[in-house]
Amino acid sequence: MPASHRIATALAALVLAWILANAALDRFLLAQGRLDLTRVARGESRIGFEFDSARDLIGDRIEGAGRMLVADGLLAAELPQGDANVRLNLRGLVLDARRLRALDLRLHVSAPATLHLIFDAPGELRQWQQRLELLAGWNELRMDLAAFTWSAHADAATARWGGDAGRVGEFRLHLAGPAGLRVALDHLRFRERVHHREGDPTPTIEWLGIERVRARLDAGLPLVESAHTRIGVRLPVWMDTPERLLTLRDHVRALDADALFWPVMQALPDAPGPAAAPTGWSPGWGGVVAYALLALWLRARARPRRLHALAELAIGHGPLLALSVGLGLSELPTSDARTWLACALLFQLSGLRISGGDWPGAATAWRAVARYSVPAAIMLIAIGVLAGHWQPPGLQRALGYLPFVLLQQTLLLGFLWPRVHLLVGRRAILATAGLFALAHAPNFALMLLSFVIAQAWLASYRSTRAWLPILTSHYALGMLAVSLLPSEILYSAETGLRYFQVR
Repeated sequence: MPASHRIATALAALVLAWILANAALDRFLLAQGRLDLTRVARGESRIGFEFDSARDLIGDRIEGAGRMLVADGLLAAELPQGDANVRLNLRGLVLDARRLRALDLRLHVSAPATLHLIFDAPGELRQWQQRLELLAGWNELRMDLAAFTWSAHADAATARWGGDAGRVGEFRLHLAGPAGLRVALDHLRFRERVHHREGDPTPTIEWLGIERVRARLDAGLPLVESAHTRIGVRLPVWMDTPERLLTLRDHVRALDADALFWPVMQALPDAPGPAAAPTGWSPGWGGVVAYALLALWLRARARPRRLHALAELAIGHGPLLALSVGLGLSELPTSDARTWLACALLFQLSGLRISGGDWPGAATAWRAVARYSVPAAIMLIAIGVLAGHWQPPGLQRALGYLPFVLLQQTLLLGFLWPRVHLLVGRRAILATAGLFALAHAPNFALMLLSFVIAQAWLASYRSTRAWLPILTSHYALGMLAVSLLPSEILYSAETGLRYFQVR
């Protein structure tokens, strides 16, 4: 390919990735912003626990529970020894105890029990606690946390809610009762007032520009003067990279978990209205059934022709693109979305064309892959050193990445490549890499990195048919990227709506 065509292709890929990433970020910020404004009007924190999923809990389980079940909006558990710790996942964020003074809690116990509310300020381990007595049955608790005198776990010291800093970094519940105690949690919500009534004044929101926010963060200054003022940040979507904007969002939330965010090019709403959490879209069970029947019919008609290859690409790769580009598969994806994705993966795996491949690869294949993998690894290491960033992936993540790499390369080389090659011939590498990159939308950095490196992998596979060298390259470069690239360059390795919700 001439150099001019390569430059044009690179620019087109950059523009497309930029449009997809920023359009998705703008859409997400609007949906999340409307929801957060509705919470502000109700005097609630965005950090609330409805217990409709075990993911609310750190470790996805209640410590001390023998059996745990999530159903119909309730998280229920049985405590064989009669006591348990319920650690709430604040996701590393900090609650402003000066503003969030109240707590709504609804829970059920099968027998009279004792409840300890326990908090710690960020970076501390004092376990400040308050004891409450529970009656058998449902307990509706509305508490003024600031009215309590909190006691230390290990000594006779006392503190006010939030401690000296007025900030909460950890909050948990400790339940104690007779052996075999059964408990159920309905919700736990932090609020500004113990009793919120229709017509109560809406808290003041001070909207800040990004330059002021960055300057105050760099100087270590508070973002706003009043503890009762909500922080709002206008993010310049389309004028900065999504990675830098999401990293700034996390830095602000580390100071105040209830900070609001809104795209600078979108007008602020006059008044908060009904809003729903951005949970991603799904095809519905009817769509999944229709898809499965169509996939089975197409798989039964195995004809290696161009029209059939196009149909297989649409049926096999289409759902992945629909869920990533269309912001599906959120932090808590629906069952039908997960089933649709599983059906699409099974369709692709059932149509693999990998005959003639060389699994271990000859020495020439390893040298060919090393020609681009080694310079890429050196570049990643240099960026990590210059940025002073090194985040070891941990054994669990390192082992969990292995099957993920094998699946991705199997689909790339065994499903996408042979069909795209049948359709477009000489330009198959470029087209296949493009489809592979789109499956990583709306992650701007990941789309670009995938597009570039997939072309190298495909070129190696076309000339050597060797699998293991490419798998090794994918695993090594992937681990280096997530470990060495700071969040301003690679925010996460997530796709779809999860890109904005999971770090």
